[in-house]
Amino acid sequence: MRYGSRYQDQDFLRAVGGQVAAISVGDDNPYGHPSSELVGLLQDFGALVARTDTDGTVAVVHGSDGLRVVSLG
Repeated sequence: MRYGSRYQDQDFLRAVGGQVAAISVGDDNPYGHPSSELVGLLQDFGALVARTDTDGTVAVVHGSDGLRVVSLG
């Protein structure tokens, strides 16, 4: 991905078929990333989206039920 911008290769994202997208968002982000278009696109492709600015520190873990995101606070 290109740093969370709205300019993404949709064919690539569709082909990858990611189940989880963990997005690190820095403080005072002047670019407004990740774009709402990107987040929506990831969700449309079936990915669970976790963002550090809204979900805190996150970890992606694998268990018997597959991948899931755990908020570490």
